[in-house]
Amino acid sequence: MGCTLFSQQKNVNFAVLLFICLSLMAAFMAELVYHIKPCSLCVYLRYICWVVLVISLLLVVCPKNCWLKALQFLSVIAALGLSSFHVGVEQKWWQAPSVCQNHSTPSGVHDKGLTPQEKIALIRQSIQTSTLVRCDQVNWRILGVSVTIWNTLSLAGLVAYLLIAFAVQRRCQKKS
Repeated sequence: MGCTLFSQQKNVNFAVLLFICLSLMAAFMAELVYHIKPCSLCVYLRYICWVVLVISLLLVVCPKNCWLKALQFLSVIAALGLSSFHVGVEQKWWQAPSVCQNHSTPSGVHDKGLTPQEKIALIRQSIQTSTLVRCDQVNWRILGVSVTIWNTLSLAGLVAYLLIAFAVQRRCQKKS
């Protein structure tokens, strides 16, 4: 008999729900309490986490639904993929997508009636009020390591846990 942490689907769902809830709570705490603004990739990762959360809640109601299990696993893989990509952007292994860079020109700068000093003032004001955070800069470290790296490692652990749970559940089904 396998360990119930892996063999019982309700425990697997609970583990995924706990992981995702803690991840989202940490992200929102960093933003609201410590005023660490998320970059675009971080925001997209939050969307994926919300999808995993909803699927996991559906699995609480329908624990034997194989399609939901597969969708949950694929959603966690998508989160791991995006988080890994973000690590690569932070480490400058590849270029950040255009969504992570502020290419927009403040409105009114091209107005021919403005003096150069007024245009500069508009640009400065736009920079100061911008909420955009660059994806290629580390904004938050824990123990000297980027939170993006910690997140990627923890998501890799979650994927490993789900794979082990799937294998154990499969083995238990064959024995019955």
